[in-house]
Amino acid sequence: MDACLRLLLVETLHAFPPALIFTGKFDPLRDESNQYAARLERAGIAVHALPGCAWEAFFLLHSASINSLGSNKSI
Repeated sequence: MDACLRLLLVETLHAFPPALIFTGKFDPLRDESNQYAARLERAGIAVHALPGCAWEAFFLLHSASINSLGSNKSI
């Protein structure tokens, strides 16, 4: 599998963009998400993590971003 698809295997993260990381309370990838967030922070990348988040929050955010397309507003 391509290492870019497995973010914990990427050697350097310095060129990565800021990240918003959602993890659910019972997320099977919670530990890996936390490790990835920690690696990004160590690389100096801005990370906003939402641990224990209800998955509905992601869909609400996504819906809000779609609704704001065409306007110059940011969420």
